[in-house]
Amino acid sequence: MAESVRQLNLLGDPLDLEGLEPLLERAHVEVVAVGTTSDNVTAPVSETRLILDLMTQVELVNDLIMETSFKLQRAHEALIVMEKNSIEQELRLERMKDLEGKIIELETWLEAVQMENTLLKRPWYKKLFNWRY
Repeated sequence: MAESVRQLNLLGDPLDLEGLEPLLERAHVEVVAVGTTSDNVTAPVSETRLILDLMTQVELVNDLIMETSFKLQRAHEALIVMEKNSIEQELRLERMKDLEGKIIELETWLEAVQMENTLLKRPWYKKLFNWRY
């Protein structure tokens, strides 16, 4: 037990990928694959080969994770831009509603001013006879 703890301490942190070099250098156990090949002979597979294959797969998974992370980051940035555009559109819509009310008010005022202008443009004798209107 103490021997295995000492060996683990020599290897370093088991989660640290850099700690695998001493293990790869001292690996000497061979694992026999279960099953048979086409010649009915079992093929020995070294532990080092299995670890290297595992490391290759870990690298592939890491590459896929990095690619997915990059795609997620780009999607997140696009979502932020879309959210900003949506907020700007909402603000424009609110301003348009306010401006529509002001337009109606100005159109009413313009009609009143135009009516007053037509009354003021009448000849003087019509103004004299219709001074009440």
